Amino acid sequence: MSRMANVTNERVGKEQFQIRMLGSLRVTGPYGQVKWRTVKSGELFAYLYLHRTVAVDRILDEVFLDGKTDNPKGYLHTTIYQLRKSLAASGLSESVVISCDQGSYRLEVQNLESDIEAFERAASRTASDQETLWEAVGLYGGGLLEGVESLWVIERRERYRRQVMGMGSRLAGLLETQGAVRHALEVVQKLHRHDPGNGSLAFHVARLYQQLGHRGLADDYVERYLLRYREEWGFEAERPRLVYSG
Repeated sequence: MSRMANVTNERVGKEQFQIRMLGSLRVTGPYGQVKWRTVKSGELFAYLYLHRTVAVDRILDEVFLDGKTDNPKGYLHTTIYQLRKSLAASGLSESVVISCDQGSYRLEVQNLESDIEAFERAASRTASDQETLWEAVGLYGGGLLEGVESLWVIERRERYRRQVMGMGSRLAGLLETQGAVRHALEVVQKLHRHDPGNGSLAFHVARLYQQLGHRGLADDYVERYLLRYREEWGFEAERPRLVYSG
């Protein structure tokens, strides 16, 4: 098992139930994974979880005014009903309580923790703490709520992406300084999987392959990146001087 997998399993294995938002939304209760009646009900759960108490008007503006219904408020009430039913079916009706009071919805959670909370805690700690950096990078399973393209998600998703890229780069630098090149490679490869268009990361992976004596893998990695870049953008990316054939 890789160093990344070890750290991730040690951390998230402590939770009895999982609320995962880094990547696709997954919520699991005593009776299994929650099955959302609609995509919007899953998005609303995530929105309430991340905000906890929100005015109805703000929910309508940020989650439901997408032109898909002529009655956003009615759609909201229907979605809340569906959400409660889905949570109850997975045994979470007592652990997750949604209430409405004075024009606001409130979500209360007991005995549940999410990957996003663990990630935020790790991101707020000392930047040079290697174990914390491992934890944060290990917890990052993908962009926030992948598949949901509402503006409120996109802005927050980008913030988390920038955080993990910064922490991952610091971690890789520390590992390289210590001579732990294989672990550094593992970190940079993960960062590049989550940001495949990033040429600096692609060439960093190749450089680490070179340091490990795998020039063939380095060349192949760069060639595959350049091919993807050409297919996506229609023109050639600059070939790095650091990696060469022959």
